[in-house]
Amino acid sequence: MNLYVYGFVTASKTAAGELTVGGHRIELLAIAGLEVAVERLDERPAISESALRRQHAIVTPRLARRFDAVLPATIRIAGDSRRSRANCRPANRRLAERSP
Repeated sequence: MNLYVYGFVTASKTAAGELTVGGHRIELLAIAGLEVAVERLDERPAISESALRRQHAIVTPRLARRFDAVLPATIRIAGDSRRSRANCRPANRRLAERSP
């Protein structure tokens, strides 16, 4: 099982811990003090222009409508929670700077 990271988002009182966006089941996970929008996939998506365009269509504008701040990501996190938290810290700082 792989977690595909769509983006880092500000916490939202209106968005549920899980939402469907364009047919994709997106979960919001709390990692290192911020919410991370992810999708559980059996296989990693191919690294291609079409995969990047699909991700962009989900993050912008669909996730952007639901959250005050969204920082798109193109990384995959699987397994190592310490490494996952370390990857999230720089994004957490940038996201906090953008929040009102």
